[in-house]
Amino acid sequence: MKSLSAYLKSGGIDVSKLVLSGVSTSNNEQYINGNPTGKILNYQASRNITVNSDNVYLIQTLSQGIGQVLQTGANIVSSGPQYYVSTLQKLRPRLIAAAMSDAKSKAIALTSATGGSVGSVRSARSGPFQVNAVGSGQVSSGGVYDTTTIRKTVSTTVTVIFNLG
Repeated sequence: MKSLSAYLKSGGIDVSKLVLSGVSTSNNEQYINGNPTGKILNYQASRNITVNSDNVYLIQTLSQGIGQVLQTGANIVSSGPQYYVSTLQKLRPRLIAAAMSDAKSKAIALTSATGGSVGSVRSARSGPFQVNAVGSGQVSSGGVYDTTTIRKTVSTTVTVIFNLG
């Protein structure tokens, strides 16, 4: 904890904002010829540390330099940072509105080719949100949420049924 906290602090992280999980413990049993003897050799304790920050590029830089902490002899297991879209709740209404507008434009294009027109909305349903790394086309019926990359695209689909005019 001491080495990691010092590293994060020197990198510009306010260590009072670190979120520490409870301590987990496990024991290591002695084995002879592949059989447990019932004797406990030692215990291992661990805890998760979460760093929340809007400065994602600082977090990226610090995670890439974590070897500095390992050189102090600290035993760290890092799964790498996870990047979330903190404004997703605010984006959702705008994305749905854009998808609805796109659906209407496509419906107009389809109906105008046959001389018809688009009337009012009969029903509409929003699909899951897809949060992908830029350039990824991954789609899932339950939605996708990439947390491994900083730059992301967020999309959704809507199913709209229009009355014909």
